[in-house]
Amino acid sequence: MLVIPAWFTAPAAAIMTLAVLLHALATARSNHPPSRKRIRIANAFVITAALPLLVLGFSVIDHAARPGQWTLVWMSALALLAISISLAMADVLNTLRLVARHQHRLRARLSTARDEALRAARSAKPARGEELLTE
Repeated sequence: MLVIPAWFTAPAAAIMTLAVLLHALATARSNHPPSRKRIRIANAFVITAALPLLVLGFSVIDHAARPGQWTLVWMSALALLAISISLAMADVLNTLRLVARHQHRLRARLSTARDEALRAARSAKPARGEELLTE
């Protein structure tokens, strides 16, 4: 017994594959950091590999007629989905790393700007009490 008819799953998977590959192409051309690009493009290829297996498991292979093949297809699809989830978690951790690095750079720039502003303010006006001596 097949779960979902192939006339539905095959076109849906084709559309999803096209969307995933277009997203990967847009990611490759974007100005994102290289580490983010690598993770997201790798995830796109993992998802692209998983989609046909999901179509096979849901619509093509009958688990009653070919239980070994059906099990192999589903184990492979689930392994690819686990890899995809792992890559998504790696993307989150990488984003947190990039944000922390960016915040560190901003703090350093702010500290430098504050120090320069204080130095400029001190050199621009006379020290307290000096204005009384010049009058």
